[in-house]
Amino acid sequence: MSPPSPDVWANDTDGEERVRTVASALSKPRSAVWVAEQSDVTYKTAQKYLEKGVEDGRLETIEHDRTTLYVPDPREQYLDEIATLVDEHSKDELTRELSAMSERIESWQERYDVMEPDALRTTIDESLTVDERRERERVVEDWTYVQEMRTLVRHAIRLYDDLARVQRSSASSIADA
Repeated sequence: MSPPSPDVWANDTDGEERVRTVASALSKPRSAVWVAEQSDVTYKTAQKYLEKGVEDGRLETIEHDRTTLYVPDPREQYLDEIATLVDEHSKDELTRELSAMSERIESWQERYDVMEPDALRTTIDESLTVDERRERERVVEDWTYVQEMRTLVRHAIRLYDDLARVQRSSASSIADA
């Protein structure tokens, strides 16, 4: 996901929200200068809220060429993805998707007579045509992605009832306030 360009920020979006939005969408480490430009805030504002994100555990820092770079905490991102799956899909939908992913992996295992994408990668050599090599490279990428998503979906299914209960409890508490 890429952050909105500075031209599209709503007038009522404050600097902190802009920095959080940009920082949470980072797919690679970025400097406070870069985040400030994308957030349409000053460097000091970006740095202040990025450091707050680090203190809150939402961001991590990496030092590169004497520059501090910021990146979302991978655990936080992983848990957010699970919560999004629970929020946007029913347990039955997730279960059906899990089955479909498993079937897709099984079809690759049968088609290529290997059990893992890395094993398929080792079969890519000069004995194959260019098109066959490209096809196998694409399947390795797809297979790896499907395995990662399958793990996420499994966790979402396992946590579904607990997360839904927490969501209902939170909504009830807000309504009672």
